[in-house]
Amino acid sequence: EIAGFMWKTDDSLLVTPARRIAGANYSFPTGELMRVDVSTGQVEPLQAGFALHSLPDDPDHILTTGSFDRFNVAYKLNIRNGRRQQIARGAAPRGSFTVNAAGEIAFSIGTNSENETEVHVRKKSKWELVHRHGYSRMGWTPIGPGPGENSHFTRDSRGASTGGLGLYDALTDEHQLIFRHPVVDLGSLVWDFGRKQAWGIRSNHHYPKLHYLNTSHPLARQHASLSKVYPEANIRFTSSTRDHNQSIALVSSDRRPGDFVFLDAKARKIEPL
Repeated sequence: EIAGFMWKTDDSLLVTPARRIAGANYSFPTGELMRVDVSTGQVEPLQAGFALHSLPDDPDHILTTGSFDRFNVAYKLNIRNGRRQQIARGAAPRGSFTVNAAGEIAFSIGTNSENETEVHVRKKSKWELVHRHGYSRMGWTPIGPGPGENSHFTRDSRGASTGGLGLYDALTDEHQLIFRHPVVDLGSLVWDFGRKQAWGIRSNHHYPKLHYLNTSHPLARQHASLSKVYPEANIRFTSSTRDHNQSIALVSSDRRPGDFVFLDAKARKIEPL
């Protein structure tokens, strides 16, 4: 089965396979990474690991992660020849990485020997501890690049019963809360092509809802238009062109198992697929 995929170029698709457990109704990623040539259908296995960032401005490389001991490692992987170069090692065990808008490793999130979550920021190829909180205590963790050069979106649970969206400035070490839902934790950020800009964040209070972070973003405008056509539906963009003028969305709800629609912003056209 396919656990996930990511477009690298117009003719290259990166796929993460999954294996279904016998007798169970779920599958798990195998830890493999494969490149599919869309024009020929040829499948080439790459190094083991998980895709971290597509590096959309670099046609030959992506960022991957893998954990072969207690510490996670980030690599720059050449999708043409399968060679990889280590670019970062986690600052704390059992961790993960986030990147900045340029696709550079920005944070390491891990767990220390006291079972505390540690957040380290990367400055001049060195890790610097900027935040720590216990397992049952409130704190914040970075989740992706923000709108500014040094800003990063965070998941912030401090001072409230729900997890909100914060913004951390790595240059000034300042942190501010942007948005918090009064009843439920916020879900995942929604990104544009190449994960360059987050234009929305999800919540799920009775019905799935998308909160716009940038109402002028082309995908935000398209989502708003679709929401008028399909009220109370869950709308997810599965792919789009680089300029976001054309996109494909999956529309589903409790009364709609799922339909794909094609949007052309310039032609102002919505077509079922």
